Amino acid sequence: MIKAVGEKGVEGYIRSSDLSPAVSSPEEAIAYQKITEATGFRSIPLYKSDGKTVIGEFRLYSSNKINPVYSQ
Repeated sequence: MIKAVGEKGVEGYIRSSDLSPAVSSPEEAIAYQKITEATGFRSIPLYKSDGKTVIGEFRLYSSNKINPVYSQ
């Protein structure tokens, strides 16, 4: 588990395994990439320290998009 600050300043933890998408075919990878490009970010569950209770969302922005929180 990695400590992280999610949307709306919620503090919690993300799983390191959630940082890399689990795709099993080139088609899944392309579909995943299209979704990420459309939104500009990937949503990752933000957990309490128990690693089970979801308390929010952590957004992993693509390298070519600017996080609106930090662009002000």
